[in-house]
Amino acid sequence: MLPNLSNPVKAYMQKLTLVKITKEVVDFEEKEVETVINTRGVRQPLPPQQLEIMTRGQRAWKWECLHLLPNADLKPDDVVRFKGAKYRVKEKYDCTEYGYIEYLIAQDFEENQEESSSESI
Repeated sequence: MLPNLSNPVKAYMQKLTLVKITKEVVDFEEKEVETVINTRGVRQPLPPQQLEIMTRGQRAWKWECLHLLPNADLKPDDVVRFKGAKYRVKEKYDCTEYGYIEYLIAQDFEENQEESSSESI
């Protein structure tokens, strides 16, 4: 049996605000709906060892790992805005027995496309 680390993990976390972005059709137009999620967590860049095993094109994206309290309730393919940039949730690891959920996020591909096309103009 593993020791219960939920209290030390929660003590290490800080306040984080994420904005979950979903798309809805309103009056026959697609609109982005933003939902603010106030939670606690830890943000860390993805280690180089994990980046090395990704395909070459994906390595250029900005990857991060978020360890959040379970109240965030994100799912793979959800889009969130965090610290001014849009990210897409790529993977979710349920570690609720330790008091958190781990999310692997990458800067949203659509945002990267818009940035690169505006830089080339």
